[in-house]
Amino acid sequence: MFEHIETIDSAYDGRTILLDEVKIRGSKIEKDIFSRNKTIMNYSSPDYRIAIDSLPIALISLNVLDLIKMRVPGVQVIGSPPNVKIRFAGIAYYSDPNPDPENPAPVQPPGKDPFEPLILIDGMQISTNEVLYFMQGNQVSFIDVLKGSAAAAYGTRGAYGVILVYSRYDSPYDRNDQKLGIIKLMYRGYSQPREFYTPDYSIRAETHIKPDFRTTLFWEPNFITNKENEGKLSFYISDESGKYRIEVQGISSEGDPVYKEFFFYVK
Repeated sequence: MFEHIETIDSAYDGRTILLDEVKIRGSKIEKDIFSRNKTIMNYSSPDYRIAIDSLPIALISLNVLDLIKMRVPGVQVIGSPPNVKIRFAGIAYYSDPNPDPENPAPVQPPGKDPFEPLILIDGMQISTNEVLYFMQGNQVSFIDVLKGSAAAAYGTRGAYGVILVYSRYDSPYDRNDQKLGIIKLMYRGYSQPREFYTPDYSIRAETHIKPDFRTTLFWEPNFITNKENEGKLSFYISDESGKYRIEVQGISSEGDPVYKEFFFYVK
């Protein structure tokens, strides 16, 4: 390896230019993660907030349900998934045998614990708290907890408290135009594959004085043969002598896998 480096250095002797000192300065663009979600918040300030980035690294690996249990005062998590109940201290839980038709009980999704706090992820209500168990802390930006008067913005649904989870959104696309009750998704498009570099020594270039010690000489992912299953490829070898391997992988028009291995020698 070292002899190759010396060979390359000697090829460039007399052609190098010593540059002056270069200083590169950059600044990080800070985004206010809290104001970014204002469009889907129905409240001014929470009773308690968990900012994930302010937590010790060891806690970020926990699931959201454990984070709430450990970091929010007065929260009880009873049982284990799939039978988990969440209770807030200071909230009366009772069942009225004579309900008032003008003041119905909080509406919850079918099969949900009627005393369960309202749980929203990015403004959307979820039907089971199991989601919080399978959601990791590193997927979350921050968690807000509302109870009492702070939860009044959510009406009867928030009678037993509200847990709001805001997912991490490290993307150049912001949420400023997000509407309450509507999930906006940004799908990744097809990415253009990078072209595998292969030198063309048929063209005279200053860079060709550099010795060629490539270990992978050629790669073509989109090669199609003719009707006779024949095709032609050409490439330049490196300056290293020895045994080289050619590996062919593909799939036939009938869906059968194709694999073949060849060897050639350079002296």
